[in-house]
Amino acid sequence: NPSSTHDALGVLRDGQWRWVEGRLGAIERDQVEFAVEDKSAFVKRDRFEGVMFTASDAISPSSRVASVLLNDGSRFNAAKLRTQGGGVAVENLHGAQIEFKREVVNEIDFSNDRWVWLSDLKPTTLDWQPLFASENIAEKLRALSMPRFNQSFNGQPLQLNFPNATELTESLETKTFAHGIAMRGGSRVAFSLAKQYRRLQAAMGFEPLLMVGNVRVKIFGDGRSLLDQVLTAKSDAAPVEIDLEIDGVERLLIEVDYHDGRATGDLIHLCDPKVSK
Repeated sequence: NPSSTHDALGVLRDGQWRWVEGRLGAIERDQVEFAVEDKSAFVKRDRFEGVMFTASDAISPSSRVASVLLNDGSRFNAAKLRTQGGGVAVENLHGAQIEFKREVVNEIDFSNDRWVWLSDLKPTTLDWQPLFASENIAEKLRALSMPRFNQSFNGQPLQLNFPNATELTESLETKTFAHGIAMRGGSRVAFSLAKQYRRLQAAMGFEPLLMVGNVRVKIFGDGRSLLDQVLTAKSDAAPVEIDLEIDGVERLLIEVDYHDGRATGDLIHLCDPKVSK
């Protein structure tokens, strides 16, 4: 293992990790700048498997002012950042200086951990009830039909279809989400928010591969109705964008009801649900 006083590049050979210690510089899509002692060179991305940054107590994680998300999914916390030469210069929480070209940066997030994924919180209520079923059958169905967190009912990432407005012809774009809740008709999920959050945002729609059903989605804050929305599966229907004030809410409850008296389809994806402090 590398020491805690150096950056390192990790190479995987014959199933074993080998770490080369040095100092990281500019990071680009297909290469990184890496210095060993007084010699610096650009190392191609296919030459290493991982990167380890210097650990230090010099800067507290609470010093984060933003996070930089790259196109490859990497995320870097920044204590300081500035534009530089057509790109972004970042000082991470441990004082290391990193430069990113503009074309490799996907997003700069200044929320500073004010947002929390709802699907990462532990629910206080998790329930599902069938529309029609005997008690014995219902118990067997419950294991298969209880709400799923951060995955669909087929074990894959959550997805929603969005109308593609960038083309002249009508089409749909399927987007994938790492965070969310998959809920069938008859589902109830509740969370204790302890009056810590002010806003709830999410995108909601039917599971794209099925696109069948008619449900009524209700969201309550301490028993007060915040949303009451009927959803009918249509191939060209855009997902519902949720943006609710939840300031002072102790208990948040989400229900998906059978609206048309049938249980066909009725499979909802609540994607990227997040609450802000």
